[in-house]
Amino acid sequence: MHRPPTSTLRSCSPHNQRLQRTWQQLVPKSGFRCHHVAQRFANAGAVMVATPLKRDPLGGIGRRMSESDILLTTAEIAVAFAGFASLISVIGRGSATDPRLAAFLLRFALEVALFVVAFSLIPLLPLNYGLEPDSAWRLSSFLFVVASQLATFGMSRRFRRSELALSTPTMATVVVLSIGADLLLLVNALGFFGSAVFPVYLTALFANLGLAGFYFLLVVDSVFPSSDGHES
Repeated sequence: MHRPPTSTLRSCSPHNQRLQRTWQQLVPKSGFRCHHVAQRFANAGAVMVATPLKRDPLGGIGRRMSESDILLTTAEIAVAFAGFASLISVIGRGSATDPRLAAFLLRFALEVALFVVAFSLIPLLPLNYGLEPDSAWRLSSFLFVVASQLATFGMSRRFRRSELALSTPTMATVVVLSIGADLLLLVNALGFFGSAVFPVYLTALFANLGLAGFYFLLVVDSVFPSSDGHES
């Protein structure tokens, strides 16, 4: 282990209890700092040794703040999609080629956006309660995939009852994004990705954000159809 120079040891180490108390009182007032140095006092005096910094369980404060920032930014983008979809639907209400289809697409866009917002914030609860980070991400992945499957089942059932139809490319895009995200979350919850639990969770979250954005574009297309008569 690296040791400070002898001069530093002599200047920083008191030789008896009286000097030790005086030294402890004067060092903070003088502004003197020994960075990353731990004091180990023996009976005959004190020894200054360099000690390594302890690593934060989340990979460092900077990383933890970065994860929180990414999640909150994702939630803000999802809220923006929901807000703009609602605004466009209100503005173009009279020009929609199929008002029922536009209403269903708007509902889907809002539900997926709210899912993204919810599961951008839910992981912060177990993390702040002190749960080990990898366990928190796996638990959030499990809750996410269960909620997603229940929501998808309900949305599909309502859409089939409406007797509406979407084009094959549109359905393929929705299926790939939703099933792909759910598979990632399921495998992540089972722990097969090891220490990459957060990147995988974030990938699934971004897939759902992309799905919300796709529904937003479908709402725009249904309210303001293109001139060539293309329909979703």
